[in-house]
Amino acid sequence: MNNLDPRRTNRNPLSPKRGALTLLLVAILLFFLPLSPVLGQTGLVVSGVAETTLGILFDTDESWSVAAEQFANLRLTAPIGNNGRFYSAFNVLATSSPETGIITEGELERLYAALQFDTVDINLGLMRVPFGYGMGIRPTDIINPRNPLFPDARLRGVMATVLTWYPREELQVQGFAVQRSTDYFEGQRISFDGESLFGLSLDHHNSILSIQGLALTTVPGKNPDNYRLQLGLSLKFDVAVGVTFDTLITTDGRTEFDEGRENAALAAALGCDYSFLDGRIFLLAQYYYTSAGPLSQSDSVSDLLNGEEIAESGKSSIQFIQSSGTTFLRRHYGFLTLLYNHSDYARLQILMLTSLTDASIFPTIRHEIEPVQAVTVVSQLVIPFDTTLFGGTDAGEFGPDVAGLHAAASFSVKYRF
Repeated sequence: MNNLDPRRTNRNPLSPKRGALTLLLVAILLFFLPLSPVLGQTGLVVSGVAETTLGILFDTDESWSVAAEQFANLRLTAPIGNNGRFYSAFNVLATSSPETGIITEGELERLYAALQFDTVDINLGLMRVPFGYGMGIRPTDIINPRNPLFPDARLRGVMATVLTWYPREELQVQGFAVQRSTDYFEGQRISFDGESLFGLSLDHHNSILSIQGLALTTVPGKNPDNYRLQLGLSLKFDVAVGVTFDTLITTDGRTEFDEGRENAALAAALGCDYSFLDGRIFLLAQYYYTSAGPLSQSDSVSDLLNGEEIAESGKSSIQFIQSSGTTFLRRHYGFLTLLYNHSDYARLQILMLTSLTDASIFPTIRHEIEPVQAVTVVSQLVIPFDTTLFGGTDAGEFGPDVAGLHAAASFSVKYRF
C-alpha cells in the first residue's frame, strides 16, 4: 500500500533522471527554507505543507496491512519586477510497509510565471488550468480534473500558455494552449502518450449569476486525425440556495451520438448547496449523468472487469475514483457532501459518491482538528458498499470486490510552514 492517502494517487513514480532532477531542486529549496524570513524581505517566499500518515488497509481476502507515509509539498514564489511572480512547487514522498520496504518518490508539481498588466494576464509554464463552478463533480474541468471525494488534492500540472483579457470588470476572456501527458503504469510497464489542447473560455459575473462558456479542441500526439471538439457551459446561481449546472458535449465529427461512446458524449451535473446554523453546517447534493459510461443498467461490472483482470492491470474503478481524473463505468451518479464545523478548530466531513444504477457507494469520512496553530490532526475512514454485503450477487462499481478492499483507515498529522 504505497499510497495511504488516495488524494495523491495521481502521482506516478518518476524515471531515474527525472526523479534525480526533482530531488535536486527540492534539496535547493530546503537549503533556502531556513532563510525564508530574510528572503521574504526581498519578495521571495518559501513555504509548504508536510504530512505524516499511518494507514491500515483491510483486503477482501480477509488480510490486512499497515504502512507509513511521509509527504511534503514545498513551494517557492518570487517577484518578477513589478508585474508578475514566479511560482514553483515540488512533491516529495517516502513510504514504508513490510511488503515493499522503503520507497521514495519526487515530482515537480508547479513551475510557471504569472505576468499581470492592466487588462491582460499571461501565465506560462507547468500549472493547473481549472474550469467550471460545480463544487463536487465538474464535467467542464477537463484539463486537470479534480477528484470530488478528495477536493484538497494537489493535482498534477500541465504545460500551458494562458492569456486572459479583462475588457470589463465583470467579463473575462481566456485563450489557452496546453500540452498534457497521458502516461500511465500498467502492471510493470509504462505507456507514454500526449495530447495538445487549444481553446477559449468566456466568464461573466454579476451579483446573482456566474456563467462560463468553454470551447476546446484536443489533438492526440500519436493520432492527430482523431481530434475531438468539446463545448462546455457552467452556471452558478447565488440565491437563497446555491445552484450549479455544468455540462460538456464531446464530438469527433465522425461518431454518431449513442450511450457508451466516448467520442460522441454528453455529461451534465446539477447540484445545490446550502449552509445553516451560521455556517456551521454545509450540505451539497448533486446528480451527475454521463452518456460515455460503457455499462448500461442491464450490464454487470464483471462484464467489463473481472477480479483477475483488475488484479493484473491495477485499474479497478476505485483506483480510477481515487486518481485525479475520475472514470465512471456507468451513467447515473449521486454525490453528497456534509460538513459540520463543531468548533472553530474542528470539523467533520462526509463525502459519498454513489452509482444510482447498482446502488454501490464509496464514502469517505474525515475528521480534522487543529490542536495548535499550523498543525492539523486528520482521521480518515473509507468503506466501499454494494449489495453483496447484504446477500446480493452482483458486484457494484464502488463495492469492495471491485475495490479490492473492505475498508481503509488512516491517521495523519499535517503541519504548515
